[in-house]
Amino acid sequence: MTKIDVKIASEYGIMFLYDASIRPYFPSNAGEQCVTYTDTCIAFSVLSYVDGDANVVLMEDESDITIGNEVFYGELLCPSKALSLFDTDGRGIVTLPLKKESARISIRMSEDENPDLVECLIEGIDSF
Repeated sequence: MTKIDVKIASEYGIMFLYDASIRPYFPSNAGEQCVTYTDTCIAFSVLSYVDGDANVVLMEDESDITIGNEVFYGELLCPSKALSLFDTDGRGIVTLPLKKESARISIRMSEDENPDLVECLIEGIDSF
């Protein structure tokens, strides 16, 4: 089972999930709530770098979940069968192969504002 743990210093306290092969439609209200989304992009809050590193965990096994506060559940279109984590500068942090052209994603946070831990449960991760 895939589990990737990323520590990141986020300049603006926002990270994104989307398929790097397309030009996603970014949520116009990104940052106004802990999670905002369109059918091609999910924006979520993380701890800003001035407060320390944020920990973002991408996983496919529900048994790896450590926090119970689910703040988002939905489906994201990924036509190239790949899902990437990006920062606000558009730098790709990690890319996961998918089995299908969409992924169901559950996001959990240690807290709604400035979470130091964000867990993304992603259904349908393909093996590397």
